[in-house]
Amino acid sequence: MVWLTLFGAVVLAGAQEVKYKARVRGLDNGSVEKTIESSALTFKLTGRPPATIGQLRRRINDDLPRIKIILESQGYYDSSVSAEVDTERDPVRVTFRIEPGVRYQFQSVHLQFSGPENSAL
Repeated sequence: MVWLTLFGAVVLAGAQEVKYKARVRGLDNGSVEKTIESSALTFKLTGRPPATIGQLRRRINDDLPRIKIILESQGYYDSSVSAEVDTERDPVRVTFRIEPGVRYQFQSVHLQFSGPENSAL
């Protein structure tokens, strides 16, 4: 039992963190970029680096649909999002590549009530 405890301590002591920097490329909208950076875990958890590249990739992959939702909430319904991981750099570089496509916007909104008139309201 003591051997397992010591072995576990040695393994944990030898564990390396994968320090990384993350960035967004391809988006010309600063406010949407800031929203992505404040919402995506890859950006929020840079101070808590993962132990392995695999864990970093999982963090990134979990963020891809989150970023897509953020883009859609801003009218970018035809966007595509991908990520690249450059492990040759120190710290590792994570780049989210965004092709936003056309931003859909309403030109005007016209509401028309079509139900029975209710004088109680």
